[in-house]
Amino acid sequence: MSALVSAPDQSGSGPFHVITHPLPPSLSGLADNLVARITLCEESAIIWIGIPSEGAVQMGPLSASFPRQFDGDLLPSVATLVGYEDESDNTTNMIAARIAKRVGWPIFVSFSASFGDDEGVRIALARLEKDVSDFLLEFKNR
Repeated sequence: MSALVSAPDQSGSGPFHVITHPLPPSLSGLADNLVARITLCEESAIIWIGIPSEGAVQMGPLSASFPRQFDGDLLPSVATLVGYEDESDNTTNMIAARIAKRVGWPIFVSFSASFGDDEGVRIALARLEKDVSDFLLEFKNR
């Protein structure tokens, strides 16, 4: 079950949103939830996905994806802007590309969680990605 929390940012001038998904029981000692923090811009979004902690949160690689005007079936262009992402695990790039394609906005994603190859985590991440996309589409179509 996911939860959506909305609150104004520190300056009070713009919204940010938080969507959480419980992680599978196999990772219950690591954390309870996978979190997406969404910062909305005019016609784009910055999304941080990771595990909340009490200390400073590390930012993982930052990827940007821009939707295509033509070739609608292809995934949008994507590039890693900050940090390094192993080619064997391009999670950040793929999340950015799929959300940008679905929403039609430039999307910036930072993914800072590492779980190995746990199937339950992949399912939680896919559900979180869908919820983020659905939220952005709803916001875009207001």
